[in-house]
Amino acid sequence: DTILAGTFYGGSGFELLYGAAMDARTNIYIVGDTSSTNLPTTPNAFQTNDLPDTDGFLAVFDSSLSNLLLGTYLGGSKIDICFSVAVHPATRDILLGGITDSTNFPVTNNFLHMTLLQRTGFVSLIASNGHDLIFSTYLGGSSGSYVTAVGFYTNESIMAAGYTHSLDFPVTNAFQDTFGGPGSGTLDDDAFFTMFTTGRTGLAYSTYLGGTHDDTVIDMLYDDRGRIYLAGATCSTNFPVTANAHQPQKAQAPDTWYRDAYFAVFSQEPTGLVYATYFGGGAHDYSSCMNLDEYGAIYLVPYSESSGSPWTPTNALYPTRLGDDDAAVVKFVEPYIRFDGMALGAGGAEINWYTDGRRSAVVEYTDDPRNDWNQLGTYSNLELTGGSMTITDTAPAAATRCYRIRPER
Repeated sequence: DTILAGTFYGGSGFELLYGAAMDARTNIYIVGDTSSTNLPTTPNAFQTNDLPDTDGFLAVFDSSLSNLLLGTYLGGSKIDICFSVAVHPATRDILLGGITDSTNFPVTNNFLHMTLLQRTGFVSLIASNGHDLIFSTYLGGSSGSYVTAVGFYTNESIMAAGYTHSLDFPVTNAFQDTFGGPGSGTLDDDAFFTMFTTGRTGLAYSTYLGGTHDDTVIDMLYDDRGRIYLAGATCSTNFPVTANAHQPQKAQAPDTWYRDAYFAVFSQEPTGLVYATYFGGGAHDYSSCMNLDEYGAIYLVPYSESSGSPWTPTNALYPTRLGDDDAAVVKFVEPYIRFDGMALGAGGAEINWYTDGRRSAVVEYTDDPRNDWNQLGTYSNLELTGGSMTITDTAPAAATRCYRIRPER
């Protein structure tokens, strides 16, 4: 309940903060955009002067927020915005992603041979000293593109995600190689995911992800097995969900204006779509960020205008929406089972599962999901394609007992 540190950061204009990260030394990295000509910068920073219009910015503070370790602009002569930041765990080089309208945005390798026609995404890598631009490129097609998330894949390759309404966005080895929406000139976007080659001389993988209406990516991460996770929002009724989806259909299917949150999982390298599901109710729902725990469970943090299903789980701390838009926290347990394993009273439950290639699973139970889970048993030789099992248990007669299944680790 105590604020440990806090600070303003800005100049005489406006500043908007969009992304943040932390390194192993607990230094804090923030990015956004600014109209200030006097934003605090540090000596020998990559770009110490503001150019016309708004520029992106990067600022690095120590953990006390009392020392500015790095402050730099990033941009050209038109609008530039930094949306996302990631820090290499070993070198502490700084990866930035965002959008630009500038034909003179600082690039080092325009290997896509892009001529900037409309607002497009960018990916830039700045050395840990804050001065050297290691790598920088536009990323997009002939229509608008936005890079909203960046990261280091297994600490080596650069990956980026966002959304585009370009029919000619660069794709390679793609899960979805064509734009799903009506096309350029409309307001509908497709999400995209892109991975650069290790030497940053080309694209190792790049794909659209979306249906016939608006699809976006807001957050991205990967796990210790190299699987890539994307979270965002979709208006599409034909978003490519998988057969094992927790919610296989959009909640407001007849109305493409309302958005559902979604998350999607790509296999290692990546080679295909492992899992994708809608998650939404009767109004707008957006995934804003996500994280993983040590057991592979996914935590989504959407904001929602919906009431009722799916926002009324058993024993929720706040089971009803209070304002126009409420934040939410949603936990999916690997391997992303539907919660058919809820049981009232004694006798156990039938639990459905889907696996990602491992044959052993642990079944756990609790009488209060807000507290610890207890192991009921370990089950081996599971079918790789999924199935169901009957769990027998001797719960107290009046108990509300919940069950879950997770991979054995």
